[in-house]
Amino acid sequence: MIAVAIGVLGQQAKHFFWPVNLNLARTFDLSASLLSPWPWLTLLAILAVFVLRKWQPVFGFLVAWWAITFLPCLDVRQLVGLPMADRFSYLPSIGPCLAIAFGAMVLVPQRLAHLEPTRVLVPALLVVLGLWTVQDIRTVPNWHDDAALWNHTASAAPDSALAHMFLGIILEHQKGDLDGATREYETALRLNEVSFRPTAGMIYECDLGLGRVALARGRTQDGVAYFEKAVQAAPTLSPAYRLLGVVYFLQGNYARAAEYFTRVVKINPQDVEARFFLGTCWLKLGKPAQAADQFHAAREVDPTYFQAFDAEARALEAAGDVAGAARARSLKPPR
Repeated sequence: MIAVAIGVLGQQAKHFFWPVNLNLARTFDLSASLLSPWPWLTLLAILAVFVLRKWQPVFGFLVAWWAITFLPCLDVRQLVGLPMADRFSYLPSIGPCLAIAFGAMVLVPQRLAHLEPTRVLVPALLVVLGLWTVQDIRTVPNWHDDAALWNHTASAAPDSALAHMFLGIILEHQKGDLDGATREYETALRLNEVSFRPTAGMIYECDLGLGRVALARGRTQDGVAYFEKAVQAAPTLSPAYRLLGVVYFLQGNYARAAEYFTRVVKINPQDVEARFFLGTCWLKLGKPAQAADQFHAAREVDPTYFQAFDAEARALEAAGDVAGAARARSLKPPR
């Protein structure tokens, strides 16, 4: 963990001074990061500021701001996803930006007043400001839409599993390119496997995507196999159970579908559609009272879910509770 923290600190310092190819999904190589000079120069600079803090406390505070506000992002165990991201720099970068300006506009002129250093330093700062502004302007078009964002991210960080996963989602849902989506999901799985920190979440999302593509191509069994793999990767998440429930529901296997929808509502009690599916399964299986409970829970979560009121009334009638059915219909809000 300490080695990763040192490597990440150095890479973030590098990106502060050389902000090129800004993107959402930076990759991280521990060995390469420790072999570069950046982490060691960064630690040396922090140490120097600490030693000289009495000489210039304001400058020391601004540098310390950068290091301290980075601390939450240096413990890779606490991060969900990648150990590096450009967004981690937003708050910390305030410190070194002000430190550079303070040094150039206050400290150096005080120490070297006879040389009139501001004539050189101020134009230099303006040049840096101009270059950084150009980088900002060049980055703006990359945020035009999802496709532009993730295409740029995959181009800037081709080894990023996250970028390829989102490209797969875009190709699947927005472009209808199933072949392209399959290629991106498989690439993301391969990159995740060899990444610094493979994540079960990446496996889960890619298997879901490959399963959806298989269903769209009529390969139901392949789709089910991918969804089962997703369940094994992350058994506490509900989307894979939901998709499995829908598959078996459409096949008329209501008992099997009910098993999966039951898992969904246990994980996510707010999923009204899963509750409606589960209620319908119980009706098909001759259990109207249990069906009514699910329809009732669905309308409790979403009082505008009109279908749930009608379904609850029908289930109560099937269970012999005519009064309850009438009450459910009377509570149905007007459209």
